[in-house]
Amino acid sequence: MNLNNTKSDTPGSMSKKSIKEKLWFLWLIAFILMAATLYYQRTTGPTNEKRVTVNFGVNEYKFKLLRSWGGEKDCPVILEVPDTSVKAALYFKRYKVNEDYTEVIFERNNSTLTAFLPHQPPAGKLEYFIVFKDSAGNKKPVSGDDTVIIRFKGDVPMAILLLHIFFMFFGMWLSNITGLLALFKNKLFVKYAVFTAIFLFIGGFVFGPIVQKYAFDVYWSGFPFDTDLTDNKHLISFGVWAIAILFSLKNPKYYLGIIAAIILIITFAIPHSAMGSEYDYNKGKMGTSKEFKL
Repeated sequence: MNLNNTKSDTPGSMSKKSIKEKLWFLWLIAFILMAATLYYQRTTGPTNEKRVTVNFGVNEYKFKLLRSWGGEKDCPVILEVPDTSVKAALYFKRYKVNEDYTEVIFERNNSTLTAFLPHQPPAGKLEYFIVFKDSAGNKKPVSGDDTVIIRFKGDVPMAILLLHIFFMFFGMWLSNITGLLALFKNKLFVKYAVFTAIFLFIGGFVFGPIVQKYAFDVYWSGFPFDTDLTDNKHLISFGVWAIAILFSLKNPKYYLGIIAAIILIITFAIPHSAMGSEYDYNKGKMGTSKEFKL
């Protein structure tokens, strides 16, 4: 496919009409890349639900255990267990604090077992696990030998969150198509690069800090203040796009556009919230997790 932006159908070139006819294909490829990244972000990362399967008695149970909770209320842990002979206990403690686990017995309501994790300050984390018990005295951990880490956050208004998500992922869509235009050395590359930078700026540097303020009571926890990976990876990807635009104002530097698009894909591939904001109970202040735990 040749997408050189020329005015006539000469060998090795394409008319403006043909360019428009072919651009839809680039938009489609760029959308597929964006959708794949969105799916990856949704299914990875330390705050997405932990999927577990446990065999107890003659039954197999599959649960999604929460690893993130927003708002001012306690976090409900709800298990669908139709077998009324099965009981469960929830054990939790503050993350990275040397203390004993607290036990909470699940309450049954028909086929549902429910217990609650107590509300924590923004970015506070609890470490918890669940144990099944039956009338014969048999016990089994629901998540095997692993504990589950859950991070608490403030309530983020849905409108702000949706705007943040829209600008970030539409910015990535634009980044993908701009990178493809650069690959085919199409002069529309510069124009699209500017649109890409605008959307990434609004999503990451306007609505991003607002979301973080609501969630963790801090606007920015990346460089130079801290090591939040989500903030820093956006700072890097936006910076590379800014450089690509700056050096392409007079003559398009297509290779810079390709590099910028690839770097954005790589940064989006890093699980969201890895090494993110974390409340330090021992110091009584906010920090960032140095762990990359999924």
